[in-house]
Amino acid sequence: MSSSKFVLSYQMLNFGGLAVAALLLLTSPHLLILLIGGLVSAGVFLDSDVSMKLMERFGRKPEDSYLKGAVVWITGASSGIGEELAYRLSTAGAHLVLSARNEKDLEAVAESCRAHKCASCLVVPMDITNYESHAKCLQQVVDQHGKIDVLVNNAGVYQQGFVLDTDLSVMRRVVEVDFMGHVSLSKLTAEHMRQTNTKGLVSFNASVATMSTPHMGIYSASKAALKCFADSVRAEWFEYGIEVQVFRIGPVSTSLAERSLMTKENQVGGEKSVENFSKNYNPMTSKRCAELMAVALANRVPEAWIVHKLMVVVAYMYEYAPHTSRWLFGRRIAANMKKADERLKKD
Repeated sequence: MSSSKFVLSYQMLNFGGLAVAALLLLTSPHLLILLIGGLVSAGVFLDSDVSMKLMERFGRKPEDSYLKGAVVWITGASSGIGEELAYRLSTAGAHLVLSARNEKDLEAVAESCRAHKCASCLVVPMDITNYESHAKCLQQVVDQHGKIDVLVNNAGVYQQGFVLDTDLSVMRRVVEVDFMGHVSLSKLTAEHMRQTNTKGLVSFNASVATMSTPHMGIYSASKAALKCFADSVRAEWFEYGIEVQVFRIGPVSTSLAERSLMTKENQVGGEKSVENFSKNYNPMTSKRCAELMAVALANRVPEAWIVHKLMVVVAYMYEYAPHTSRWLFGRRIAANMKKADERLKKD
């Protein structure tokens, strides 16, 4: 005589959760209207989380905040988001310190910052993966200004490719740039802030790729690690008056896609990678991203989502309904990325 035993599966939970949600919505038409209206509004009008949108409208403007006269160190400042952020903070009257590997490009950005009426602009060339050089670079800033008020960890590298196809050497490079480099520089800077009793701010560009996006597994992992690191040191550094900020930035139109690492060493994305990136993600402009970052810096927002249009909806769903979101979007995103990857390899 056999007895059957009910076994609950993960799929049943997903379907059950959707059924309960549907039942609640159907029995409460006002709730249904509110939810649909909220999702549509977010997808059409928002390019950040709701809190950030309120801060932009009602919070401090960068030029009316502590940023005027503050010493702000930006890594990855030679192009893209870092460059645009430098211009925006110039108009706010900050003392800027710009770092990246390409000194020639940094000097060009510095000249433009001076034209934007920054308080001052210091160029400190630096390879974020050369950890031994960080202390020397920090000393250059201290010799010039005596302190650091804000460190914006913006340097980074983008990587595309499925994990099974990606060489470990490429993965190591991504981790070194997008995680370990920021850990090293932030640790030194925070220690200087502690010793000088500076109530500073350390910011990290952790990206919304922490949602674990297929086709960029190691990039997502590095950004997720950076966010976890930031959340940990936020608690550790609280007693010293050092604040920690996380930017979760969505797709932005920069040169990163063209220079993105792929699956093999010395292999970069090129123009086709830019085309696929634009087609799949509908990125926002670097200038708009920098404007929102400046607002977050001015108001010392602990975590800011800067995400373009429909990606806002996806970000909220992954944050507050992660299991359902993975079930709804995970395989579809992976399938789309596979098609894009095949086109890239074919071309």
